[in-house]
Order: sequence, then C-alpha cells, then structure tokens
Amino acid sequence: MISKNINQITKRLEQINLKGITSLKDVHSSLNKKLGITKTGSRHLRTCLYMAALNGYRHNAFSNLKKRLEEKGKKPKVIVIAILHKLLRIVFGVITKGKAYMHENAH
Repeated sequence: MISKNINQITKRLEQINLKGITSLKDVHSSLNKKLGITKTGSRHLRTCLYMAALNGYRHNAFSNLKKRLEEKGKKPKVIVIAILHKLLRIVFGVITKGKAYMHENAH
C-alpha cells in the first residue's frame, strides 16, 4: 500500500515538474519584469510547500540560502520561493531514493 502511494506521488511530482511554483515573467513588456509565481499545477501542493517555506524563512531553517540571497539584494518573497524550490527538491529526493533526508551539516 505504501509503495503504491509513493509511486503515485513520484509520478505526480514528475508530472508537476515544478509547475505552479515557477516564476511568471511579463512577456509583453520590454522590461522583462517578474509578476510572481504561476498558478498552474496543484494548488494544494503549492500552498503546503509555500507555508512550509514561509515557516522555514521565518525560523532560519535555511540560513545559508537566506543569507546568500539577502546579500544579493533579493526580496523576502523571492527568498521564500527559493526555499520552496529547495523543499521540493528535498521531498522529491527522499521519495525517489527512499532514504531519509540528512542535512549536510548533520553529525
């Protein structure tokens, strides 16, 4: 039962392929400005990951990533979306490899 669910989740994540959490650019403007994140894909997945990323941002769960992006002058929402992408890659890796996540600084 669990392996069936994991296979369904893996296929779903492959199908999503980051849809719904990619940057949306204004293609009609010569300024090439970003408008936010797209609203395609799974709304539930996007909401769950966004809330987890927001919590990670507020509590410095990804302090290295946050510090690096702040030094580049990125806005807080851009940093939250970068954390969201990081979380998605972690989740995908855990599901596809079948191993628990180990932070690189863990003992």
